[in-house]
Amino acid sequence: MPIFQHKNHPHLQTDAPSAISPTKKIHRRLLIYAAVLLALFFAALLGTHLIQPKKEHEKLAQLSKELIAYELADNSLSLHYTMASPETFALKIQYGPDHTQASLPAYDEHTAAETEAVYSSFMTRLSEINLHRLSSHDVWVYRIMEDSLKTSLSELSMPFYGEPLSPSSGEQTSVLILFAEYRIESIADVQEYLDTLSCIGSYFDGLLLYEQQKSAAGLFMSDAAASKIIEQCDTLCTKEELAQGRHFLQTTFRSRLETLFNAGLCTESELELYLAKNDAILTEIVAPAYARLADGIFLLKGTGTNDQGLCHYAEGCRYYETRLAALTGSSRTPEEIMTLLTEHFASDYDALYNTASALSDTLPDQTQALMTVPELLSDCSPEEMLEDLRARMKSDFPSVPGSITYEVKPVDDALCPYTSPAFYMIPAVDAYQTNSIYINYGDEPDSLALYTTLAHEGYPGHLYQNVYHLGDMDENSLMPLEGIISYGGYAEGWATYVEDLSYAYAVQWMSERGASPASTAAVPESAASVEIPPDSQLSDSMETLASLYSPETLALLCDFYRIDRRIQLCLYSMLDISIHYYGMTREEAQTLLNAYGLSDLDVINSIYEYIVEEPVTYLKYYLGYLEILSLKEDAEKAWGNAYSDMRFHTAFLSLGPAPFSLLREAILEMEP
Repeated sequence: MPIFQHKNHPHLQTDAPSAISPTKKIHRRLLIYAAVLLALFFAALLGTHLIQPKKEHEKLAQLSKELIAYELADNSLSLHYTMASPETFALKIQYGPDHTQASLPAYDEHTAAETEAVYSSFMTRLSEINLHRLSSHDVWVYRIMEDSLKTSLSELSMPFYGEPLSPSSGEQTSVLILFAEYRIESIADVQEYLDTLSCIGSYFDGLLLYEQQKSAAGLFMSDAAASKIIEQCDTLCTKEELAQGRHFLQTTFRSRLETLFNAGLCTESELELYLAKNDAILTEIVAPAYARLADGIFLLKGTGTNDQGLCHYAEGCRYYETRLAALTGSSRTPEEIMTLLTEHFASDYDALYNTASALSDTLPDQTQALMTVPELLSDCSPEEMLEDLRARMKSDFPSVPGSITYEVKPVDDALCPYTSPAFYMIPAVDAYQTNSIYINYGDEPDSLALYTTLAHEGYPGHLYQNVYHLGDMDENSLMPLEGIISYGGYAEGWATYVEDLSYAYAVQWMSERGASPASTAAVPESAASVEIPPDSQLSDSMETLASLYSPETLALLCDFYRIDRRIQLCLYSMLDISIHYYGMTREEAQTLLNAYGLSDLDVINSIYEYIVEEPVTYLKYYLGYLEILSLKEDAEKAWGNAYSDMRFHTAFLSLGPAPFSLLREAILEMEP
């Protein structure tokens, strides 16, 4: 309301005498001033409520970007695999990464203290964000960041308990796989590849320095582990193999360059130039780096003070508890986990006994049938298996939007002894449509094992879970953080969960392939002695052999393998806690494994040493699986008639990687 009327306004009688006294005029003006101030106050208050949440969101978003930038600083290899186009995420801030200079993180004596200081700073800044002014989605991200930072700080307080050079999954093998799979789509990618490959020397020198400091702290690895690493370094990149041009980092690089050449993206002279550069880097930098690392580990061999579990170190139990929570995402104590494992072991042992009894009642030669059934899909390629899995999962799992491609590749022969039976390469967050799965044929998997392994790595396992999560991102997501958040128990638990389900899919496929009038009856005696034919006759013969088993018998046979797999994972998980938390000795482990039918001393020693070298690995798979089963039971109780497997799977995948305590809260809060 204006205080003074405009004198030229045609509807105002400005010449008429005022009927209001001067005192009343002043009083009225004071009321007007008060009304205006009150309106301004409420406008400011409303503005604060509108602006403050946005401000808090921006703080969280900025912090998430800085955290990822710090994690990727000085690590061109991780950056390349994390983002196809890092410039779109605007990550070049205080901590880097510097996209103009290739690098790998070279450890020095200040690394641990500097990292701890940076994480502490992040934690302080996170605590300053007003949680009550964040959206529910941002609160979810906040709590995951808080959990990750707390866990990282706890691990950093015990800097020499980690082991980057473990014989089964150490940097000495994994870095080669990453270079072999390095995405090359342009000449710029070629140069970045070569520049990053040139950094292996300083990277390995930093790893050796870390091992020397571990040794000085009395925490160096066992002699058995050291011997394995020395052997790997002596054989993974030799000058003799390089001179012959047979090393897989030569052959894979040539293949990718030829793809560029065939696409007209490089000339023949450029191709030859880059091949020569690659050979020179491998010969003059990479091979000597492996030799130095082998020599350094050899000199440290014998300084280890413990060839048993972590609990034999001063802070070993505390580190194990921290590592257990970090890798599994479970908040259960070791004691609670051991109770859970014992219960499931007993239950599955009874189930296996009952399955074996049912098979004995059904089959004249149970042993021969169990030897035969794993090969009933042996005429099917890995690609056919993945397509079968993708088709069968549709009724139980939500669909993935967009076009997703994958390639199944063999692990190079040189790496077969040092890699797992199979693995999935996690794609860049902004290029997740193209995927790779590696199969280690050195392990000679049977067809049933290959089918369920592909379920674990592909559909509906790692590949599917990753592309669903990344495809589910929207404008509210804090990228790239939300795209690369990782919890081992979530990912490996899910893959183990769907692997267990895939045995039923295998039964369906076998039954369909063997569908015939005979398939409705129990297997006749003659089927027990059927020999597996040569490859040339395999397809027809496998379908014929499958037809001799009824669907019910096939289900029992596959159930035997499914339950046996669970028992094995459970047993090794129990050993993990027993060795690292309770101090089980090699001899005690041998006695336990003998009781469950394992008598080969070499196998027992291999199992014991693997668990010593890779603490919590089996629990990441099996405890993660049990946590998902527990979540599923909670969802069934909470949702009642509204529950379905499809709804549970959709909810679990949509929430994405997180600690199981947060996942449980979120699922129980969902409307029935």
